[in-house]
Amino acid sequence: MAEDIPDIQMSKIIEDMCKKSETFKNFYTTEIPKLKGKQICWKYDPKLVADGFALHPDGETSKKYEIKLKMHPTELMRNSNYFLIAHEIEHLVQYEKGYPTIRLHRIILAVLSPHHAKIAALLNSIIFDFSVNAKLKEYGIEIPFICLKPPNGDKSPAYNLSYIFRYILFRRYSLLLDEGYKKKIQECLEKYNDKDLVTVGDKIFKIINCSKLVDTEGNINLDQVKPVIEEISANLKEFFSLPSKFKLTVTQYSCYIDIAPTEVF
Repeated sequence: MAEDIPDIQMSKIIEDMCKKSETFKNFYTTEIPKLKGKQICWKYDPKLVADGFALHPDGETSKKYEIKLKMHPTELMRNSNYFLIAHEIEHLVQYEKGYPTIRLHRIILAVLSPHHAKIAALLNSIIFDFSVNAKLKEYGIEIPFICLKPPNGDKSPAYNLSYIFRYILFRRYSLLLDEGYKKKIQECLEKYNDKDLVTVGDKIFKIINCSKLVDTEGNINLDQVKPVIEEISANLKEFFSLPSKFKLTVTQYSCYIDIAPTEVF
């Protein structure tokens, strides 16, 4: 269960980070005004599947945003994680621009496996994290090396999707890493040794990179989000012979992925 982080505590953490890093301070004081006064509700959730997660809980009408952190506030105070905080804040800036969120359809969320629960989050990161991290790099915030390893679990279709998406996400993430990480990047990629799944991953990686999803300044072309995800879905359906229930629907503010229940998937 997520716990609220008191505003006064989070304000102290942010203030301390700004004092320690002029780079982070420059990012924070420049980007926060782009939220147009909307409040950020910070939460601590040790069971979070990622280090952080930014969302607009009430959709496009929301007057507040929410950021969940896996790291305890006291740990965050001791070890200022500039990248993590800046990364999640920049996602909110994207939302304010009208960028969508990819997530599982709430109606079927309760009947899905843990792998399913991570799939939408991984796809969301594949599409949007590159532009977020590109913006951080412009400010001089260091992109840390993180080896995103293949998932653990059985060889179910949901596991396979998670495997493919983690592989693609790491490849896209590594594009912005410094040259000195080349050896570590290769060592991490070698952990993905399922040739069939890697072949699919490489194909989808090429689809994204050859698309007009991201412009030369690192911004997302919103009219390209749906076509790119539909092409990804088509390739996954072809590879896994998925039923028609595997589909994509897009609302005004969010991309929803409807995935078939576990007895089919």
